[in-house]
This record gives sequence, structure tokens and C-alpha cells, in this order.
Amino acid sequence: MTTQATNIRFFCVAYLSDIESECSGDHIDTVEITESCFNNILTDGQAQIQYERHTVRENGCGQVCLTLDLEEWPDVEWLEVVE
Repeated sequence: MTTQATNIRFFCVAYLSDIESECSGDHIDTVEITESCFNNILTDGQAQIQYERHTVRENGCGQVCLTLDLEEWPDVEWLEVVE
């Protein structure tokens, strides 16, 4: 989605089940998801949304990043991940 030449990207903190590690922190990552997946998660319940705005000077492109940080992290396999 683009608003006045500012890209809007959607993310979710997710559980990565395919990592072999004894450290539970290694199993958690932020992944980029589709806008429809983001909206579907929002309609399923309440979620905290983290907002970050990056300017062209900071990041090379103007963008807004919205990240869902759910109480229970979904498995990345359940999400529509942007490749």
C-alpha cells in the first residue's frame, strides 16, 4: 500500500518453528506479512501495533512500518509472508 509516495509495510512478531536451537529467543523474529494477513489478525482480536516511520534520508526510502506484537506469537507458517 502507498500513501502519497510513502510505502506502508506490515510486520508481525512470529515463532519460527524450523530453527534448531536451545535458546527460545532464537525462535522469535519479525517477519513482513501481506496487508490482508495483517488485517485478518486484527479482526481476530486485539493486538498492539508498533509504528515506525522512516524518511528517505534515514532509510533510502520513505516508509511506515506497522508491526503486530501479539500476546501469543503465531507460527510463521500460518502467516502470508512477503518474500
